[in-house]
Amino acid sequence: MIKTTQDVTKMVWMQFEELLLSNYFPEAVRRQNRAEFIHLVPRNMTVIEYAAKFTQLSRYAPNVVADEQMRVEQFQEGLRLNIRAQVAPFMLRTYSEVVARALVIEREMEEAQRLRSKNSRKQEQYSGATDSAKGPRRCYECGEVGHLMRDCPKFQRLEFQPSQQQFQQMNPRIQGRQPQGEGNFRQGKPGGKPEQAQQGRFYAIGSQNAESNALVEGMILCFSTWAHVLFDPGATHSFISASFASMLDIEFVPLHCSLCVETPMGGKVETKWVCHACVLYIGGLEVTMDLVLLDISSFDVIVGMDWLTRHHAVLDCYLKKVTFQTSSSSYMSFYGDRRLTFIPLIRNLDDKWSRNDGRHYFLFNMKGEGKKMTTIDCIPMVCEFADVFPKELPCLPPHREMDFSIELYRGTDPISIAPYRMAPVELKELNIQLQELQTKGFIRPSTSPWGVLVLFVKKKDGSLWLCVDYRKLNRVTVKNKYPLPRIDDLFDQLCGPCYFSKIDLRSGYHQLRVRETDIPKTAFRTRYEHYEFVVMLFGLTNAPAAFMDMMNRIYRPYLDHFVVVFVDDILIYSKSREEHGHHLHMTLQTLRENQLYAKLEKCDFWLQEIQFLGHMVSQEGISVDPTKVEAVTKWERPKNVFEVRSFLGLAGYYRRFVENFARIACPMTRLTRKGVNFDWNDRCEESFQELKRRLTTASVLITPIRGERYTVYCDTSRNGLGCVLMQRGRVVAYASRQLKNHEQNYPTHDLELAAIVFALKLWRPLYKGAAARFAPFHLQQLGPYHLIYCLCGTVGPWVKVPKALEEDTPMWVYGVGPAPGF
Repeated sequence: MIKTTQDVTKMVWMQFEELLLSNYFPEAVRRQNRAEFIHLVPRNMTVIEYAAKFTQLSRYAPNVVADEQMRVEQFQEGLRLNIRAQVAPFMLRTYSEVVARALVIEREMEEAQRLRSKNSRKQEQYSGATDSAKGPRRCYECGEVGHLMRDCPKFQRLEFQPSQQQFQQMNPRIQGRQPQGEGNFRQGKPGGKPEQAQQGRFYAIGSQNAESNALVEGMILCFSTWAHVLFDPGATHSFISASFASMLDIEFVPLHCSLCVETPMGGKVETKWVCHACVLYIGGLEVTMDLVLLDISSFDVIVGMDWLTRHHAVLDCYLKKVTFQTSSSSYMSFYGDRRLTFIPLIRNLDDKWSRNDGRHYFLFNMKGEGKKMTTIDCIPMVCEFADVFPKELPCLPPHREMDFSIELYRGTDPISIAPYRMAPVELKELNIQLQELQTKGFIRPSTSPWGVLVLFVKKKDGSLWLCVDYRKLNRVTVKNKYPLPRIDDLFDQLCGPCYFSKIDLRSGYHQLRVRETDIPKTAFRTRYEHYEFVVMLFGLTNAPAAFMDMMNRIYRPYLDHFVVVFVDDILIYSKSREEHGHHLHMTLQTLRENQLYAKLEKCDFWLQEIQFLGHMVSQEGISVDPTKVEAVTKWERPKNVFEVRSFLGLAGYYRRFVENFARIACPMTRLTRKGVNFDWNDRCEESFQELKRRLTTASVLITPIRGERYTVYCDTSRNGLGCVLMQRGRVVAYASRQLKNHEQNYPTHDLELAAIVFALKLWRPLYKGAAARFAPFHLQQLGPYHLIYCLCGTVGPWVKVPKALEEDTPMWVYGVGPAPGF
């Protein structure tokens, strides 16, 4: 009970809270708990105990864990070094993911320690049992007592001694140097007493003779060349295949004494050469090991106990995983392929011809095996709509509410162009594809006065894609002004969903019929016959707009509720699993009712993070798709203005993720201006590399939450304007632009106002009807009256801005403080 002289009936909550804390939870105790949290170290605690302590104390330092990212960083910072080193590369975004990953790593390390202790105990027991064993030893070769198999006179020894020519082939660095005699390898000093050959063994048998799950194998880099590696705890040394070594430029030196290696079949192989400090990359980590030259054929490299023991390695035969200790005392895991099989890359040879030199040459094409797709029966809810996912379009699409039409300008005469000449291979492919299209009913013979030509474009997989050249027809076609949706507007609808599915229509454009009166205009000419299209196809100028119109008509009731449509891509998003099942059912039912069909291989269902329109979408927000950014990061330095425009166009698609994009790209943008000579200098190169780096490290942007207050930070310089839109302390979007010619003469205050107007025009649809807080950097000491004076007195066109703000935003608070990142 709290005793006070104040009248409790007149006490407000803040007074009661202050009185309660001062009596039962004083400031000194709170400071102590806050300091304990900030300097929290697990010491002997497990991850579970550390996480519980972390959660308990985090309430006393809310500013340290203000958001999820800060909580993740604080938790990782306190983890033990060996665990933190393995958690950090995953770049996890949520606190629960970090805790779960740390628990897995801790269990793996405990299991590795347990196995090491168990193995050491077994070795001690085995050593004692061997010493106390009774009875004489017998030779496994002849069965007699008194010697072992390795010393048996009846045992046939196989020696691997490369000839001078073979060794020089494997080791070009020591050509001309004669290999020393056998006696010199077995003596410590010249003329000394010969030493007995050192014993070694390896138990690796051929991969073809072993069960697929019996080997821990994989692919690693050895001197920048891919090598088939086996991790063999039964091998005393690490070996390299003689045939593989012949492809590498490495130097071999004689062993101190010859090594006699026992093979799994009971034979012996003697070798005398070793390569010291060979550089290998296991799981991306550079390691070194001594590799003994050996005549083996099944593997390129065998990693034996000499390296495994030195690095405290533990093999998990079920998971095909090797966990070893690095030079920094942290642990790293390498996962082999449990189904690693080598299939012939060349299935058949298409052709063979001879040249004048008498040699035979073969031409062949290699194709990779596609990944095995999950059957539709395994996908919840989707399995009820198997008819929506056929292997091919079953028939012609029906006539819909609005078929595709081709409206021409008045006075346009029919266009007729002679066909291109084609190679025999192209003519063969043309005949095949025409037959397929005619069988499906997509084309039919034509007597139209129209006729354009066809050509082939090679796809990434090497196959040929039939294209109809409608460029001249497109020039005389009245353009359909139906708008395609803005990418930003589509993503703004995704507010906190947890489950996503994506549907990609099969040959989407072919699922819309051409208006009967316009079919003759689609005619094209080939060597074999004159054809015309009955369905819409790629290449016609109004095709995207017409298809977008059809999809919007079909999904009108669901748009902005749980469906996003962009041409032939459909995204379904929901906040719960039960809700997602209901939404998925309605979406697929709509496709079935309208006889639209999807391609299962390109669809994704029931995901919590999904790729859509070049972005990764999740509950956390929107990020850049790494597969798309890879094209930017691998872009070679532009050599002309056209390549600069191409690069800026591709990078500009993600400009909302890059802070100060306009300022960074300014040196390259200047090269694209009229009358400017192409001069790629150091500033352009720095800009080029910085944009690549920014895109690979772009942060996750949150989707805007409706009704929540926004904060807009604005800043300016003599290079351009920059703005950041934030909500709940996290970034929604970045925006920037370069200054116009007349704006470069503005004073600083007017440039700040220009930044505000720029932010208003760009993001006005978002914070219209919501509270907004503007925080310009250079005007932080000025009041709103001076701001209105600047708007009214110096820049006339901006006088309407305060009125617009009053109408659109219930509260406009003039912010004080610098913008983050400026």
